[in-house]
Amino acid sequence: MNPASHARTAGAAPVLTAAGLRVALGGVPILHGVDLEARAGEVHGLIGPNGAGKSTLLRALAHLVRPGEGEIQLDGEVGLSSLRARERATVVGFLPQDTGVDLDFTARAIVAMGRYAHLSRWSQPGAADEQIVTASLERAGVAHLAERSVRTLSGGQRQLVMLAKQLAQAPRAYLLDEPVSALDLAHQLEIVALMSSLADDGAAVVAVLHDITLAARACDRLTVLQHGRIYATGPPDDVLTVTMLAEVYGVRARVENGPEGLTVTPLQPLRRP
Repeated sequence: MNPASHARTAGAAPVLTAAGLRVALGGVPILHGVDLEARAGEVHGLIGPNGAGKSTLLRALAHLVRPGEGEIQLDGEVGLSSLRARERATVVGFLPQDTGVDLDFTARAIVAMGRYAHLSRWSQPGAADEQIVTASLERAGVAHLAERSVRTLSGGQRQLVMLAKQLAQAPRAYLLDEPVSALDLAHQLEIVALMSSLADDGAAVVAVLHDITLAARACDRLTVLQHGRIYATGPPDDVLTVTMLAEVYGVRARVENGPEGLTVTPLQPLRRP
């Protein structure tokens, strides 16, 4: 973690606090007593092998799946489940892996939906809302697609439009499930910069990432999940060890700290943990 991000996150308060989360889907236990904090001004990466429970944890934080046990609190005081859907949308914004939108709406119309949480039941978007929508399209790098139907966009372009929708929603916590999975290298770096910018603005950012080197450089804190449990949580320098990579990912790997940050190079598969 670079000094600037360390200064940004020093003493940061948790926006969301998950304690003892146990989640089962279709009768299959997925999460087993998971604790997590999403802190204001921090980019928090969730990493781990396929099936570790990363996406389920993110969906639980977004109140899209309900834990059988445990709770999620807002500011350490209010249960997230006690909020009405509209109130919850001002706190939590969720970007799913699958952003397929089978609607013949323009990108601008999709992004404008992000403002609904800030409108009363019978009110219409005003000039200020339109300005926020335009700014969100620009910030996500898709202003040139504003009048295109989302049906005509590539998977990566749709992902950016849905991210712009979350920007327009302006929640206190952004929960991003593989936000760079469908993007080319340049757009991946732009999204990493955007996540850092959101944290600089005081938001909590929690992102599921599969590229470990990218996660190391993008995140202030990493949580490693294995078999639905927390294996480790902390700064990337502390979490990304050859021992962790062997025990959790089942690979012999090299971890190097260079001028651009940590680089993780997998060398050889081991017996799967």
